Amino acid sequence: MTILVKVYATLRTYTGGEGTLYMDEAETEDILDKLGVPAKDVKNVIVNGRKRSICYLLVDGDRVALFPPIAGG
Repeated sequence: MTILVKVYATLRTYTGGEGTLYMDEAETEDILDKLGVPAKDVKNVIVNGRKRSICYLLVDGDRVALFPPIAGG
């Protein structure tokens, strides 16, 4: 299956920012493993515009966005 992945802020140090992954059946956690992004560094997982758990089962064509913890003021 084909998954479009975008990573934001400090998570870009692990990847180039966005890309397409080709995987067999996978959960969002499998994407982290494939990209080398530690799960502890990910605060929010967004799949197709909705917040999901790190164990969300993906389907072909999903768009995944990964965000680190973000502080603001």
